[in-house]
Amino acid sequence: MKTRQLKILNYLLVQDDYVPAQILADKFDVTPKTIYIDINVLRDELKSYNLEIDKRPYRGIKVIGKKQDINKALEKANTLKEIETDNKFDIDVRRRNLFINIIVKGKGVSLQNIAEEYYVSKTAILNDLDYLTKSYLKQFHVSFKTTDKKIIAVGSEFNIQSAAIDYLLNTITFHKVPFVDFFGNDLYDLILEVFNDIISFNNIQITDYYKNAFTVTLLVFIYRNKHGYHIGDEEYINTDGMLFISDYPFVQRIIEYLEEKADIHLTGEDKIILTKYLASYRMTKIDVDKSKYHLLINEIINRLEKTENIVISNRDELEKQLYQHIPAMIMRLKNGVNIVNPILCEIKTRYLPLFTVSWYVLSIIESTFDCILTDDEVSFITIYFQIAINKSAVSHKILVICPYGIVSSKYIVNRLRSVLPKYDDIQSCSLSNLKQINMNNVDLIISTTSEYFNSQIPVVKVSPFLDNIDYANIFDVYAKNVFIKTPRLNETIKSNKIKLSTLKKYIKPKYLFFKSALNSKKECMDFMIDILQQNKAVKSGFRESVYKREELGDTVLENSVALPHGDPATVINTSIIIMTLTNPIKWGNNYVDMIVMLAVPNNMESEFNQIVLEIYDLVSNKNIINEIKKIANRADFINSLKE
Repeated sequence: MKTRQLKILNYLLVQDDYVPAQILADKFDVTPKTIYIDINVLRDELKSYNLEIDKRPYRGIKVIGKKQDINKALEKANTLKEIETDNKFDIDVRRRNLFINIIVKGKGVSLQNIAEEYYVSKTAILNDLDYLTKSYLKQFHVSFKTTDKKIIAVGSEFNIQSAAIDYLLNTITFHKVPFVDFFGNDLYDLILEVFNDIISFNNIQITDYYKNAFTVTLLVFIYRNKHGYHIGDEEYINTDGMLFISDYPFVQRIIEYLEEKADIHLTGEDKIILTKYLASYRMTKIDVDKSKYHLLINEIINRLEKTENIVISNRDELEKQLYQHIPAMIMRLKNGVNIVNPILCEIKTRYLPLFTVSWYVLSIIESTFDCILTDDEVSFITIYFQIAINKSAVSHKILVICPYGIVSSKYIVNRLRSVLPKYDDIQSCSLSNLKQINMNNVDLIISTTSEYFNSQIPVVKVSPFLDNIDYANIFDVYAKNVFIKTPRLNETIKSNKIKLSTLKKYIKPKYLFFKSALNSKKECMDFMIDILQQNKAVKSGFRESVYKREELGDTVLENSVALPHGDPATVINTSIIIMTLTNPIKWGNNYVDMIVMLAVPNNMESEFNQIVLEIYDLVSNKNIINEIKKIANRADFINSLKE
């Protein structure tokens, strides 16, 4: 029994009267013909319960039998597991199969045949195509073309492949659907050979996420090439052609391997695009000529130190990481290679101030190499910066409170030392000895007791044996209260005040606008940029840089506040424009009713971080933001900032 048939059976068993076939067809989005086919299947199923299906003209369909037999059948139907083991007729599976056949495999399918195969109406299939277009294909400029005979994919080969790779990667990552379900064992085994013979053999480092991306890309690329689909010479973003490929020798080896083992012939355009794909997966390439990037990387670290007001103690380690990442990043950006960081949202959530600072620090790359940074690229370097900053800071002191004796205490301490940064100082004590501990330097308390004790220090309650839930809670509190804090931010938190000493220096009445009636993101940004240009605070390229930045990532913060900003190289004088709106407007995927536009030039590293921290402090305080949004004029706002 199939999923839909089971649902039909459940429905009929609880009906007291006859149900017309058309009603059933409408309810389950199929044709009456399909309903009658399903009824014939159900008739055999119901015989074991001494039940019959009665069909009467002009009345419909009804299950006939004793009440107790109907109840038994209903109980059985509610516990059947066919819905878990046979989901061919599940709508998501149907849509996935449509996508695979038409987009990935390039098979033209008949609308009539596909409707009959899945026992649904043509309208249902057309709805599926509309859903897939809006959900996946539109962003890749790919669509379906439906004729009386066939449904085919319409779009450039590069765009079709990109859509297929993105869809499959999401399907495999989030729905845990195996590769072989789509392509079979032979092709999948070939990809494994490529990985083992070239990637692993040459000790090329690649994370699990990008390994999946690498596998999906080759599967799609090889399959479509074997079936006659090639990249056209007009389809790819202009690169340095074969010179671009030469920068990735491991890709050259993969190309040669595939042409031999998979028996395919790749055009020059195919090779460039395949290189473009694989270059985006952050695999280690040839050794970098450090002299070429020496000044750039030193300048980046210097800007980071000035901005964060810190000396990077492990400078050699950070330099090594940047030498490995930045040259490849520049190459990707210049050649239109889009990289994906699967934890981008998490980084922006947890490390938003440093993420913003990283954009500022790295902006020198944009002006030097004439390329545009992306959120994904910046987020990777944000991780390097965060690690370097924390290693340069004074070690954190973590106190474990455990009343269960020395053995339990040592066990917890040793477990924590294996998962927390090695430079942290982790000590233990009993609850009775807590009063003897100097708590001034303690950053985090981890306690195995439920007994309450008054403390301004963050506390994590855990079990004596530290299960996965305990670790998750520890990591969360550690990240929010220990890992990301800076001395200045920590002081602000401890004082329970919002200090705006630096911000107030740059807040000018002429840059304040309250209760604005502007109705769109574009109107707001153009208005604010015009004000800056009229006051000669920015150069002509500032507008373009703000818009480019907005295209690359969401600048919406907490409490419905947006923080648009442009390239520091296009800024003359530090300026901050604040605007509140009478009605919220759409800003990317969110709605905002307050905008803070930030313009800071390159020579302001020392104050940039403080400005950002104060803005984030301000924005994160819901009560203060709500009060600001109530203000109707400049004078009231200026007065509100006075101590």
